[in-house]
Amino acid sequence: MDMNFLKELCLAIGISGNETEVKELIKKEVAPYADEITETPLGDLIVFKKGEKAAPKKIMIDAHMDEVGLIINHISEDGYLRFATVGGIDSNVLLGKTVYVNGKTRGVIGGKPVHLMSPSEKEKAVPTHELTVDIGASTREEAEAVCSVGDLINFEPFFELSRGTVKAKALDDRMGCAILVELIKGGMEYDTYFSFSTREEVGSIGAKTAAFTVAPELTIAVEGTVAGDVMGTSSPKACTKMGKGPAVSISDRGTVYDKTFFKKAFELAEELDIPCQARTNNAGSNDAGMIHRTRRGARAAAVSVPCRYIHSPVSMASVSDAENAVKLIRALAKAMVESK
Repeated sequence: MDMNFLKELCLAIGISGNETEVKELIKKEVAPYADEITETPLGDLIVFKKGEKAAPKKIMIDAHMDEVGLIINHISEDGYLRFATVGGIDSNVLLGKTVYVNGKTRGVIGGKPVHLMSPSEKEKAVPTHELTVDIGASTREEAEAVCSVGDLINFEPFFELSRGTVKAKALDDRMGCAILVELIKGGMEYDTYFSFSTREEVGSIGAKTAAFTVAPELTIAVEGTVAGDVMGTSSPKACTKMGKGPAVSISDRGTVYDKTFFKKAFELAEELDIPCQARTNNAGSNDAGMIHRTRRGARAAAVSVPCRYIHSPVSMASVSDAENAVKLIRALAKAMVESK
């Protein structure tokens, strides 16, 4: 894995519907290796890579470019910014965090100080609608000099490699994007379409338009998925574990994955001598849920990299899981194309 490029992706800002910065990085990186690059009106980047052989079935491998964030929905008279979430963010991860308005103006997410809370308030999470972003403005006019309703707020850009792990903003799904770029650079056995989609965090909207454009018969969704191996989470909720290999999904809220491909993934992992695990938690969904039911339909698989603290300011993943995901996806794509 090119960790320098993953760093660029994670430091870039690309909240749902505003993925241009991420898209331009990817376009520049893959341009020397791609045979064709197109975009949909929603901003999805579709890269066609010729393989060593023409594919008897059309396959599309997808990762989404967007990340979760916040959007300003009110500016108070005393200069505080109220906001809504863009994508699924639990209010527990927000209080006290550093954020940037429009990627430029630094602020902190604040709420009622714990010293002023009642005993019952201390026992509950502070709801999102009671939180504000404080940029140090004392009036609405001061705040409006740098932002307005509808502007976006991102978590502080962060990236660090240590002890075989990567810690960063937006590993969901910049990790998936980096994996697709590695596949494009390394080449594929068969002709392959790669979709870098938009707006996944708000309903896999971009994946729908990308799939309608390509009309694949087969698809692999590549994600940064929830890792359950954290304190306070017991089995079976610890559905995937960091460092135990790429996770292959059985089902989720959007897709029941193809059983043949699910089993094949584990056979290939054994052949490749790499670890692999089943994603057993049925919660959440990814772009496969939209892609596999587009037009005539597409048989689907999902291969994910387990990430701790997903949808928070900083998540964590294993470098070896990402590298093994590249190997597994390349082999699985070949097997899917050759399947009956």
